[in-house]
Amino acid sequence: MLILDLSYNRISELRDGVFDGLGKLQTLSLFHNRISSIGLRVFSELSSLKALDLGTNRITQLQDGVFDGLRKLEKLDLIRNNISTVGLRVFDGSAMLSSLRHIVLQQNNIQTLEPWPLYIGTNHTVKINLNFNNISAFTNTMRRKENCGMRTVIRFNLLLYGNPIGHVPDLLSGWNISLSTT
Repeated sequence: MLILDLSYNRISELRDGVFDGLGKLQTLSLFHNRISSIGLRVFSELSSLKALDLGTNRITQLQDGVFDGLRKLEKLDLIRNNISTVGLRVFDGSAMLSSLRHIVLQQNNIQTLEPWPLYIGTNHTVKINLNFNNISAFTNTMRRKENCGMRTVIRFNLLLYGNPIGHVPDLLSGWNISLSTT
């Protein structure tokens, strides 16, 4: 099976092992369900997955490790959830998301943004859609410093339309970056 579309159902949780045996699956759509809980190893057997749609669910947080090892994943859609927390290493190089090109986190409840977009472990441009959240501050809980030895993405498109951002310089100071590093 290459495509599994479970959209518009009443699925409320994804337990570890639920997709075991579907290693050739390339597209998984769980759009418009009631998913609020995702096990840390739910997707670990989906080594061929290229597109994952978890849009319009009830997800409130993305835990570190939830997408680890999805090396072929190109598009991750999490539009219209209630995500307020993104783990500090969900998208970093250790997650091995080396093919990722599109991250859609539009219309969630993210209020502060850590500098994780700088650490996505790819060699190509990544489009990160954070439109229509509640982002008003750029924070640095992960203590990002220039030239600290971590691999950084040089090219990414960060879409922040419709957020209550008051001051653009906050992005640079909050993430401890200068225009020369981007």
